[in-house]
Amino acid sequence: IYKSGTSTLILNKTYNNCEILIVGGGGGGGSRHAGGGGAGAVIYLTNQILNSGSYSITIGAGGGTSTGGQGGTGGDTSISYNSSTIYLAKGGGFGAWNANGGDGGSGGGTVINTAGNAVTTNIPSGKYGNNGGTGTYGGSESYWGGGGGGGASAPGANSVLRGALSIAGNGGAGINLSAIFGTNVGDSGWFGGGGGGGCSSTSQSAGSGGSGGG
Repeated sequence: IYKSGTSTLILNKTYNNCEILIVGGGGGGGSRHAGGGGAGAVIYLTNQILNSGSYSITIGAGGGTSTGGQGGTGGDTSISYNSSTIYLAKGGGFGAWNANGGDGGSGGGTVINTAGNAVTTNIPSGKYGNNGGTGTYGGSESYWGGGGGGGASAPGANSVLRGALSIAGNGGAGINLSAIFGTNVGDSGWFGGGGGGGCSSTSQSAGSGGSGGG
């Protein structure tokens, strides 16, 4: 299942030694010189047992476009059995410029305030996510640049100053699972890249998205 929404999976028998890969929806980046959106959590587990019965599978959508300087939080991806959630990948935190970056599967970047954090409560051991990066700002908008959003295997990079101009932070890299699933899924086998930070003008350098769909 690759698009957002909810579907039902019915298993007629118990399956042992299953591999589970679920990815939360990515957070939306903020407007203009804001931080990049954080990647949705990547959860990869092996040796899982799936009993017979009906499973509800929800795929989280990506975060919405910027409203008031910040993007939207990514949707959660989950697998439920008998009305109980058994696997959950949190959506990515939003990027922002005039507020804290959003917390989520990976945290969103920011400019002025505190970058978002990766959510670490009630998660399985096979969860991947990192914090967002912080920005640079000053009296002139040439100094404004956003931090990158966190990715599955690396945090978002901080924005830095080069002379009188800011260099926005790159999004954190995702996780490379191509050796397991091949290159026809995800971003050539990568999952959970963070979004690159934004900048104020074309004379500056915007951040690049991390490998894995940043």
